[in-house]
Amino acid sequence: TGLDASTNKALVWTKSRSAATDHKLTDTVRGATKALISDTTDAQTTDTNGLTAFSSTGYTIGSDTNYNNSGATYVDWEFVATPKFFDVVTWTGNGSSQTIAHNLNSVPGCIIIKCTSNTYNWWVWHTSIPTQRLYLNTTAAASDGIGQVSSVTSTSFNVGSVAALNASGETYVAYPIVTGK
Repeated sequence: TGLDASTNKALVWTKSRSAATDHKLTDTVRGATKALISDTTDAQTTDTNGLTAFSSTGYTIGSDTNYNNSGATYVDWEFVATPKFFDVVTWTGNGSSQTIAHNLNSVPGCIIIKCTSNTYNWWVWHTSIPTQRLYLNTTAAASDGIGQVSSVTSTSFNVGSVAALNASGETYVAYPIVTGK
């Protein structure tokens, strides 16, 4: 891709355009081979034949059919952490409210959160509906999320005590993104 994913935090989101495969997300913070599937609630898996390495010019993929099937076409989106655009942050849940720092230096308009160690829904917070939540992995309409993602600033956001965001001992990843208005 020409983007440096070896010294910068980055996310690669892969999907086949011609075959019925999952959406696979791998980021540099969790590490190559650590995959999440955005269309399920599955916890993180180790996929040694998926995205296998990050480099200064992009990334390498293996033989997993979700990434590389003979005759199939794919689309990959690569996001490199950049102030005022995108970041990757992780934390371990504490079971009550906690503040999560990010490096956007701008208020995110969207935050996508997934528990990597358990099968909770993907939680999506958006500035246009700040007291509601969306689930990335379902077709459900927006629903009440009051106080669960809050105090969103140019340096941090708070997560509440719901298990999908902050269960004690569980691990999480978030992708805060600056959006247009």
